[in-house]
Amino acid sequence: VEYKLLGNPPSNFEEINSIELYQRALEQYSTYKFSEAINLFIESMKIFNKFKQRKIVILILLHLSRIAKILNQPKKTLEYLENGLELCKSGNIPLGLIIKLHKKLGKTYLLFNQLNKAKTHFHIIINFLESNVTDINDQVILADTYLSLAKINLKEENLSEVKLRFNKALNISKGSLKIQLKYFYERAKYNKKTEKMAYAIKLLKQALNLPGLDENTIQQHKKQILKINKLLAKIFIYFRKDAKNAHLVLDNMKKLLTSDTLFNL
Repeated sequence: VEYKLLGNPPSNFEEINSIELYQRALEQYSTYKFSEAINLFIESMKIFNKFKQRKIVILILLHLSRIAKILNQPKKTLEYLENGLELCKSGNIPLGLIIKLHKKLGKTYLLFNQLNKAKTHFHIIINFLESNVTDINDQVILADTYLSLAKINLKEENLSEVKLRFNKALNISKGSLKIQLKYFYERAKYNKKTEKMAYAIKLLKQALNLPGLDENTIQQHKKQILKINKLLAKIFIYFRKDAKNAHLVLDNMKKLLTSDTLFNL
């Protein structure tokens, strides 16, 4: 365990034992033995909590929320995250950890279509970061938050707000390939909704030809690139009746799934 996550160095055998339990939990988690990982995480968390080691308790709650999400347990996912946020009220919790909890809660509520609750958490992130960006990681989080709000505004059909969020995200996303890919994808979805198919296609092709894409970065962002291709194929098939280009896109998806190469459009 990283000792910087502990408020104070371990002072007795029980605390040292909890560190061993935590490390074993991480090992089980990394090999997808979730039942064993949950038991070990909870056991270690009880001891850490007893000694008021709140930072590591919050980290464990984040791990437990990921497992609950994988196991399709939405109530538990939210419960772990909300418990983590409640612990932050005790003070002495790093801002990065607080923002991480709000980000996870916002995205989880968005996934469950609880839009007002999602917006609350995203607005809190903006309030923290908008005038206090210190590094590229803050920029990425802020741009991603604007894109999440744009997604909500699109669901609400608040199209003027969607444009505003997109523009803010674009202005600060230049340093992150991940956010640029997400930006082009979400903006293309917006243009598809407003029936501007030609512009949607243009945006998706721009995404697939971003300068930073190479064999390594393609693999790192495979999931998002597949989503971009899927949307592009859908537009060609259902809105343009363009079988030739649809087949080309679908072939690109096959190549991405079976090799390390994605051929640009």
